[in-house]
Amino acid sequence: MATTRAATFSAKIRTLTDFHTRISCNQQPPSNAEIITTLRYFQQTLIGFLKDVPSNNSTLFEKFVADSQRTSQYPNLNYSGLFYGIVNLLDVFPIITSGQTAIAEAILDTLKALYFFLDRECVDQLPYLLASQLGTFPAELDKKIVQLLCDCILPYSTSDDAFGGLSVPVVLMLVLQHPSDPGLHSWLLESLMSRRENVYHDLLSVIAKGTSEARISAVNLLFHYWPLINPQILHRKPIQYRVHGWSPVPCQNTMCTEKGPSIKRSYDPVACAKYGDTSPPMSICKGCFDQIETDQPLYFICQPMPASHSVVCQNKGCEASNRIAVGTCFAEDCIRAHQHVPLRLCQECFTHLHANPGAEAHRRHSGMTCVWNTILERDMIEAVVKLLKETSASLEGIEGEGKRPKWLRQLEGGQSLGRDIDSMSDERRMLSRYGIWLMAALCPPAPEAPSHAIGYIMSMLFQWFSTTALLPNDSMGAALEQLKTDFASDWMNLAISNHYEVFVTILMPDLPEYAQVGGAWDKFSSKKDQMKDGLSKMLALMPYDVISFETWNRVIPKWLRAISDDIEDEDLPELKILLCKIFEPDLCPLPFETNKVYEFISSRLLKGNYEETLDALDWLHLLCRMDITMSLNMVFDMFIECLKRLPDLNFPIKNEENDLEEDPGPLAVQVVM
Repeated sequence: MATTRAATFSAKIRTLTDFHTRISCNQQPPSNAEIITTLRYFQQTLIGFLKDVPSNNSTLFEKFVADSQRTSQYPNLNYSGLFYGIVNLLDVFPIITSGQTAIAEAILDTLKALYFFLDRECVDQLPYLLASQLGTFPAELDKKIVQLLCDCILPYSTSDDAFGGLSVPVVLMLVLQHPSDPGLHSWLLESLMSRRENVYHDLLSVIAKGTSEARISAVNLLFHYWPLINPQILHRKPIQYRVHGWSPVPCQNTMCTEKGPSIKRSYDPVACAKYGDTSPPMSICKGCFDQIETDQPLYFICQPMPASHSVVCQNKGCEASNRIAVGTCFAEDCIRAHQHVPLRLCQECFTHLHANPGAEAHRRHSGMTCVWNTILERDMIEAVVKLLKETSASLEGIEGEGKRPKWLRQLEGGQSLGRDIDSMSDERRMLSRYGIWLMAALCPPAPEAPSHAIGYIMSMLFQWFSTTALLPNDSMGAALEQLKTDFASDWMNLAISNHYEVFVTILMPDLPEYAQVGGAWDKFSSKKDQMKDGLSKMLALMPYDVISFETWNRVIPKWLRAISDDIEDEDLPELKILLCKIFEPDLCPLPFETNKVYEFISSRLLKGNYEETLDALDWLHLLCRMDITMSLNMVFDMFIECLKRLPDLNFPIKNEENDLEEDPGPLAVQVVM
């Protein structure tokens, strides 16, 4: 009988493979009924195998275990062949023309029945395989996909014997970038937090390396579940974010009539097959868990956390003077008295409740105060830069479109479409506020901070100043401008104090590689474009009094020399407007007198050597060609003083040869022996 069962199982796998060939080649494609019937055969066969697994082995369904104890519980069949047969079917799923919902649902049910029978190689692929079906399967199945990930596949594959945990960041990104139901985002994150450490790092990776759509959701979730505890941020500006709550799955007991929200979960394979016609786990409501006949424990399910803004300790016995929540505990011992809702705790309660040895293993999450010299340093820096870059990229895109008004874009794209586009764009443009808050709270420019990291952030911050400088005075422009005053300027002044040489380097025309970020550096650009970008950044910083006289005297000569050496004459007019704004005597935003603005020229004319004097004259000539307005008396005074010291200059010795004579070339000498 075992031989017959194996032969039938293998024959069905070949049928599944044949479906892939027929669909991809469009040669007598199978009917929907054929595909669904074949998948249901596998589902029922696998659930039938689970009925023979002893109940006392229910723990094997919680985490993947790579040993004979698991594989000895079921017949030795070609389960990996079935897995790859389903993978092949998923490849051609988009070209199935009808019945996609029913087929997709059958695939999900089969995968849930199959996961326990797979080897480690297949188990490691399951999280990404499922998450990648979001946007491919019909939208009404998004919740079922996320449920399968949260309740079954991710907990099972993130064991010590499997490597499914490595796919958590990409699974997060795939789920977060699909905004069909934002409640699914919270569900996935809370599910991960209840079972896994370092979810903060996973979410930060999505912000640093994910798509723009995923970044919007990820940063909102980050600020909701890990509120910043920096007092300067809390006291000066309330953190605003938007998070949607989720609902527990309905009871999966097939005999339940009320289908209320689930509060417990069973991993007993016999009970799951009997009462839910499914493989473990099975979620059960309050009215059903007493009716389930099993000798295995039922586990309480963490209930949804409130989506409302809450930064106060939720411990009923809290007597701390500072009740600002700094962390969240998901362990049953802590949340039992809180209706099994994860508990936000202040620093005192967070420490006190987990001081005893039995509570050290509690799954709890807390934020941080500084990222320097931590494992999060690299991703946090990249996250800050990417958040600032989102706003800059969005605003530069508007400039490229000629700054068409919103009503015109709505008319061109349709009223509803235009509203969606503008809503998305506005949300992207405001992402930089999160970057500024993270930068100010967690990336302080302390002396011990890595110089290249400060330079990288500083370069992108300057780009952000530049692209937001000409925003209209609407709500978005006012909000971003307030961020400059409240946080960005303070951070920048401290960075200048502790990392002055880095600051000067970032203002130079030839940026080091670590500072080549944002603006012209994120696309194919010419030297002219890079120059325009750098001058725009310097101009945007001038009103904030961060460019001192010493800095100006070091930076502007480098710029004028670079323009003289690297920019063609036909490209000079494109730099003229920026230079005129920088040197304009009536509108000059520099925090010192006009005569000081040109001291880098006058000092070279009055005290410089021959080369320095020539440089000063070249720069003066360049500024005149750019129509830069200067005081004629000041220029005459510089010339007069320079003429007085001409006899003392060491001029290079001229070559006395007649330049008009033709060069005879090297002398050829012939020796006659």
